[in-house]
Amino acid sequence: MLPIPAQVFVAGFAFTVLTAFAALAQTVNPADGRRLALSVCANCHVVPESRRESAMDAAPTFAAIANDPAMTDERLRHFLNQPHSQMPPIVIAREEIEDVIAYLRTIRRTPAKGRN
Repeated sequence: MLPIPAQVFVAGFAFTVLTAFAALAQTVNPADGRRLALSVCANCHVVPESRRESAMDAAPTFAAIANDPAMTDERLRHFLNQPHSQMPPIVIAREEIEDVIAYLRTIRRTPAKGRN
């Protein structure tokens, strides 16, 4: 058993970490993700409510990305955090990535198990 000061420290640390994760979860906003997708991503990808054809043949539509079983939330996070030669150099904040992922989940045709 830990001494009382250590227990207080561990409890305080755990509370801080859990509060930070809860705050992040509460700030995810699919509407903000949609706005970002329309203003940035729609330059190359077909985003619902944008044009009907892709500006680049190799750019998958947002619907295709959302419905690809291999595109888990973790894979999307990793992909959007890395530079890619086939994409223009865009830098988006971690919160914006979460918003885009949340938006993609709203346009998915059928919910998939284990997507997170």
